[in-house]
Amino acid sequence: MMQEKLTGVEEKGSKSSMMEENMKYISLAMLIFMNTAQVIFMRYARTVSAETYNSMTAVIMGEVMKIIMSFLLMVNDNRSAHKAVSALVEQARENTREVLFQSVPALLYTIQNFFMYVAISNLDAGIFQICTRMKILITALLSVLILGKKLRFLQWVSLFLLVLGVIIIKGVSGGKTSENMNFTVGFVAVLISSTSSSLAGVFMEKMFKDRKLTVWNRNFWLAVWSFNPQIVYPSVFFKNYNIWAWIAITLLAVGGLVIGLVLKYADNILKAFAGSASILFSTLISCMLFHTKINARFGVGAAIVMVAVVLYSYGAKGVQYKPLPKVETPAV
Repeated sequence: MMQEKLTGVEEKGSKSSMMEENMKYISLAMLIFMNTAQVIFMRYARTVSAETYNSMTAVIMGEVMKIIMSFLLMVNDNRSAHKAVSALVEQARENTREVLFQSVPALLYTIQNFFMYVAISNLDAGIFQICTRMKILITALLSVLILGKKLRFLQWVSLFLLVLGVIIIKGVSGGKTSENMNFTVGFVAVLISSTSSSLAGVFMEKMFKDRKLTVWNRNFWLAVWSFNPQIVYPSVFFKNYNIWAWIAITLLAVGGLVIGLVLKYADNILKAFAGSASILFSTLISCMLFHTKINARFGVGAAIVMVAVVLYSYGAKGVQYKPLPKVETPAV
């Protein structure tokens, strides 16, 4: 009897790990699709309309839509809206610390955006693009330091190749310099911006892999904390909105939910690879739809990115990660 129980537990654990492995690749594929679609639709929206909508209001509406979607998914999990609301109230009361922790990534992303504008104002476009690629390496380093991940030599090599490949693909387009530009200020600003973004991503990954709250619950609270409505007159809030604007906003909201799945079942480093893959796909699709010309540089960059993906996957075989601390649930 005991042997049968042990066998049943092992089979259940095997099925669970297989499901999580499948969810990892499904969520990454969804993220690549969402990132690519978002770029294409935003580009198309600008080509069909001379007057564009306010991007700030689009971000606000994206957060509102994310809150609504997360709540609807929670209703589906709880089988009723009343139970979903009760669960949120209970979380706010009993897991106040967890709920408040959701504000940390929101604050870090606010810091990232502020210093990103400082960096853009003090660096030309080419140097800015190169400097922002440091985020991939900073994310890997923070994943090792904070989450206890162990990366093999091949994986570190693949990360450097990924940065190189993306830089080549995006190109180093020299911009006009200004006397008001300060390279030191710009470089420090982009370093702070990249570190804030990477730290927010790693912090979110740790939270999403915590079992206290579901993915949808965490997405709901993150969207609530990220919701920062600006003072915009109602008459101009939806100015120049069209069907393409709403599609872009929907993709932005769904993309946020997909990132939650990626952070739960995969990690920030694989998220960076997915982002690089979406750059490849969006460039290729733009070439077909908008007759954008690509050159040999794109081919070289694409090849380097593909090699980086293969090297990282090969290097990941047999790598053991330190498990995140388990959450002890009190016996009822």
